[in-house]
Amino acid sequence: MFDRYVPEMDASMVVGALREGAWDEVVTQSRQLSLVAQWAAVHPGAELPSAGTGRLSVLGERAVRYGGPGTPKVAEFAAAELAPEVRLSVYQSHSLIADAVDLKFRFPLIWERLRRCQVRAYVARQIARRTRELPLEVAQRIDRLLADKVTNLPPQRIEHLVDAALVKADPEGVRKAVEEAKRARLAHFSPSTPYGIRSLYARLDAPDATRLKAMISRLTDILMNSPEPIPGVRYGDAQTRPEWEAIALATLGNPGLAFRILVEHDQPDLFTPTSALFTPDTDAPLNDPAAGFDYDVDGEPPADELPPDPVTLPPGDLDDRGDVPESTELGLGTIANDTHRPEADADNGVGREPTSEAARQAALEALVKAIDPTRLFAPVTLYVHLTDAALASAVSAECGHGDLGETPTARVEQVGPALLSQVQEWLGSASRIRVAPVIDPGAIPPVDAYEFPERMRESLWLRTPASVFPYSTNMSRDMDINHTDPYRTGGRGQTGLHNAGPLGRAEHRFVTHGRISMRQPGPGVYVYKTMYGRVLITNPTGTFDLGDQEWAAAVWQLADQRSAAAAA
Repeated sequence: MFDRYVPEMDASMVVGALREGAWDEVVTQSRQLSLVAQWAAVHPGAELPSAGTGRLSVLGERAVRYGGPGTPKVAEFAAAELAPEVRLSVYQSHSLIADAVDLKFRFPLIWERLRRCQVRAYVARQIARRTRELPLEVAQRIDRLLADKVTNLPPQRIEHLVDAALVKADPEGVRKAVEEAKRARLAHFSPSTPYGIRSLYARLDAPDATRLKAMISRLTDILMNSPEPIPGVRYGDAQTRPEWEAIALATLGNPGLAFRILVEHDQPDLFTPTSALFTPDTDAPLNDPAAGFDYDVDGEPPADELPPDPVTLPPGDLDDRGDVPESTELGLGTIANDTHRPEADADNGVGREPTSEAARQAALEALVKAIDPTRLFAPVTLYVHLTDAALASAVSAECGHGDLGETPTARVEQVGPALLSQVQEWLGSASRIRVAPVIDPGAIPPVDAYEFPERMRESLWLRTPASVFPYSTNMSRDMDINHTDPYRTGGRGQTGLHNAGPLGRAEHRFVTHGRISMRQPGPGVYVYKTMYGRVLITNPTGTFDLGDQEWAAAVWQLADQRSAAAAA
């Protein structure tokens, strides 16, 4: 191995080896793009139906355009066929082919420099991706503008040159892009880190972004300067202002709690009952306007002392009831007004009695204090996977018997591995939890229908949360469910967990119509054989390349026999 010589190298030898390795990398990646372009050439789409030309075209392989305008069409399954041979996902393989054909047919000058190893492959690919949707003549103008500059400049400066070239070569397109960008809004959440943290990227109109930034800053100041912890806020031991801003943004996800914090800070008296309104005179009649509201605003007001809600009454009932007060639309909903009475405005010697406006304020306070902020949460389904050992260890520690030698951990879908204590914190007092029934995959029998029942689909996702195609990175619940052994009309018990696996749409089409064979010899285990004889196994632990020798062929034969026995 090369590593055994490293400790014997001096500085000059290390520099020489690194220089040689850097050059080898340039050569290898340039050669890779040339080979991938040739792969596209030997998988032409000329004799295949074009995608979208007819309903029958979806039943087999189609001709698709991987690159931008001006590139030839390629066979649809070229990417999926290449992916397992070079240890890439189908998406990565598709991107590689698209970049190669773009550079070859749309950027001939840069392509020639790439073949001479004068341009790094990732720089050339960046140019191809940034310009993929542009017309061919625009791409060729950019090619002429950049060809003499991409050999010596760093990637960041080349990116700026691409932007400048786009403006020069296609000013009208840039203007249209600016207009489209003004209307393009999105909020994107990244996958979770191993520590339970996700990134949020949002693209907003500038005024909306400014208002949101101001609101986050305002709420951050309130939280940082609060003399006491505010109930319901998940502080998380924040120390720096960016940490506090993240907490403020998370607090905005509970609008009721955020509303209460902001209003109590700016108008503290709004939620402090005045004696005139909230200290009832025991000698006053129950409905005396001078007595205020005869109930405790911190508790649940008696139902018979509240005016009927006009929103819940049929229109006919509203017309017939003379005691239904007029309603006024406020920011939080429809709050009933007190019917105006002249005597309510009279001076009783102490001060003006509460007007209908003051009564509305009191009703608003009662409403807001009666709101349970947790009821305003958006419903979220959290899939937590635990081993029996982790659960036993957590229960043992909770009962004071110490742990059982294993740190309690869980796998949370869309989050990843997490300490069980983290999950307990996420499901803390600020959450309303509904525990769903446990699904036992072994207790779900196969069915005769082609469609997978919902309970079976859910069980499959829990058992196999990722695509079963070699090297795939797809973990979306929107994937297709593939019958490993193709469904045959009239057969019995074909649709079940013994004959199913999730696949992305492109992967599913390739497995169904392409040049690859697939078997499922056991639960969650899938064996593939490519048209070049390579055998691969995928299971919950990843992809295993067995190669194309006799031993791999023997494994495939055994998998074929096991699958046939299971199907029978």
